[in-house]
Amino acid sequence: MTKREICRRIKLYKKLIELCQRSKINECKKAINIWYWQQKIENLSALLDNNNSKKTA
Repeated sequence: MTKREICRRIKLYKKLIELCQRSKINECKKAINIWYWQQKIENLSALLDNNNSKKTA
């Protein structure tokens, strides 16, 4: 996955978190969804950091 694709996905996941926070679903489901998208963002951020460190080495 390219840096551009990773950044796009992170942006998308942040938007999904925002939409989820405004939604009227059950609080438990909302918390689970937000946690899920945050995990996705963390994984992609780590991948992005890993790619950057490989290029500088």
